[in-house]
Amino acid sequence: MRLTQFVAAICLPIAAGCNTDPKVGLDSQDPTGRLIALRDAAAAEPPTDEQIRGMLEALDSEDAAARQIAIVGLSRLAGSDLGYDAGAESWERESATRRWLDWYAHRLDPAPAGG
Repeated sequence: MRLTQFVAAICLPIAAGCNTDPKVGLDSQDPTGRLIALRDAAAAEPPTDEQIRGMLEALDSEDAAARQIAIVGLSRLAGSDLGYDAGAESWERESATRRWLDWYAHRLDPAPAGG
């Protein structure tokens, strides 16, 4: 299943039962608006830094759908899920979330070649 189909399968049923005109954005107070923005971020090629940061923040979300959408997008970008399990308990996700933050920091400031 393609990423956009997978993400749509998660988000569309959720959005159908919610506010018909949510404020869409990674910082939206409306859960549907946040999920739509995460879906867009996960499917973006390439995602913006703001979208990447939004997906990283979603790894800590109480919303399992938000966590799942975020890890799909981040895994596509990095080529690995870095051991993150969106369905795990928060204490189990902590170390994987730290690995993702380290991955992002390294992406922003890679070590110089040769040392």
